[in-house]
Amino acid sequence: MPSATILTLRATSRPSQARDTASLLPCRPSPPGPKITASIPRAEESILSRFGRLLWVSARGDDTVRRIDLETNQMTPIPVGHEPESLMLTPSERTLVTSLRGTPAALSFVDTVDLARPAELVPIAGAGTFGDLAVISRDGRFVYATFDAGSAGTGGVAVVDVHTRRVVDTWLYPETGRPHGIWYSNRTRCPSCGSGEHRH
Repeated sequence: MPSATILTLRATSRPSQARDTASLLPCRPSPPGPKITASIPRAEESILSRFGRLLWVSARGDDTVRRIDLETNQMTPIPVGHEPESLMLTPSERTLVTSLRGTPAALSFVDTVDLARPAELVPIAGAGTFGDLAVISRDGRFVYATFDAGSAGTGGVAVVDVHTRRVVDTWLYPETGRPHGIWYSNRTRCPSCGSGEHRH
């Protein structure tokens, strides 16, 4: 079996310390390799590049995304904005999109080719709103990002064009509250025939 690398996230038992540990563990290496541990404050989500060399991890504890090269075990912190959460790569993997938990609700766009370029913050809702989770369409054209305005406010989903970095639509929830999860499917029911087998 070829050599591989496993990354595990271990949360500390005391919330006040709030520091997760990411450990790079060589899997059946030949010869055996060392265990490498790196501290990632409040690691939230991770996404692997298409060919498995790069791992991206959102770190809410220090407002960065960590780029981890699984061949060299080198980790690079990238400032992205307040409390990064969801991670999404475009099909070309030249852009990493991150949802942010801060206020006002926003997304962060990272140039994965030029890491020296500052992340671009794109507000998705007005003052008093908070960001949450997000998903990207299969073709990488749109990001659907949830936001809320507190337990007594009205939240919704912002539809963001990845190419123009602009909000092209907003779907408000019918009631007050704090929406959380979001799921995307490329299956939809046709308004003409009612079929659910169309792909768009």
